[in-house]
Amino acid sequence: MNGDRELLVVKRKPKHALSSEDVIAVLNSILDPSDAFAYFKTVAELPFVVHTTETCNHMLEILRIHKRVEDMAIVFQLMQKQIIRRDLNTYLALFKGLYIRGGLRQAPLALERMREAGFLLNAYSYNGLIHLLLQSGFCREALEVYRRMVSEGLKPSLKTYSALMVATGKRRDIKTVMGLLEEMESLGLTPNIYTYTICIRCRKTQQCNGIVCKMKASNHKPDRVTYITLLDKFSDSGDLDTVKEFWSEMEADGYVPDVVAFTILVNALCKVGNIDEAYDLLDVMRNARGVAKPSYLQYIDLWTFEGK
Repeated sequence: MNGDRELLVVKRKPKHALSSEDVIAVLNSILDPSDAFAYFKTVAELPFVVHTTETCNHMLEILRIHKRVEDMAIVFQLMQKQIIRRDLNTYLALFKGLYIRGGLRQAPLALERMREAGFLLNAYSYNGLIHLLLQSGFCREALEVYRRMVSEGLKPSLKTYSALMVATGKRRDIKTVMGLLEEMESLGLTPNIYTYTICIRCRKTQQCNGIVCKMKASNHKPDRVTYITLLDKFSDSGDLDTVKEFWSEMEADGYVPDVVAFTILVNALCKVGNIDEAYDLLDVMRNARGVAKPSYLQYIDLWTFEGK
């Protein structure tokens, strides 16, 4: 039998380690799915061959075609055990094998079917699935998967929390953003600068100072991106005094204002009618080292404000 021959061949170490293409070629040459699966498992036990996402996905597809869901669960468990990346094609193969229509968006429904069929996701799989959903624009479904993950006693990663907060922040869902922050802290995860900056970007200006105080209390100092976010936030609301305060803090922390920071402050000055001070700032910008020179558009904006 062709499958038996391949099993005998693979037990002897080849001159060169088998590649993903080699393994897939052998799988394609074996007609009987049982023989193909036996070969796949034998390869998994070899010290000089490591299965990849591609070989595992290929095996999942073979098993799916032959409706062997239990064996698909074994392959998935192997991927988790050997920390083999589970990608979009991995989950689509699983969903199709469980007769779930609608693609990745059906992940919340598919997870229930997967559990019933013997698939047990670990934290890495949940984190990966949430990121795939967010990358595809399925924020609501990602939150459902997140809640299921937490309900099973698994801890999402800080990266997952940050990604969820970015996605919900873009939807202006402030309540969910702050809820995620609280849940993250309750699990013992410490927010980082990136997480705090996301919260600042999402909150109203009167709430931003509280977040900054909380950030500093946790021994996190604002970085350049955080300061730019704060400057932009308070400039939009016309709060020039606070813009200047954060500008001074930014310089005191050793961050040299860049063209973005200068532009924000110029606009803030214009909004409150401080045109002369805005011109002076453009002169400072023009003479500053390492900063792009003011553009004609910035001067045109000033002339526009002057003419009002």
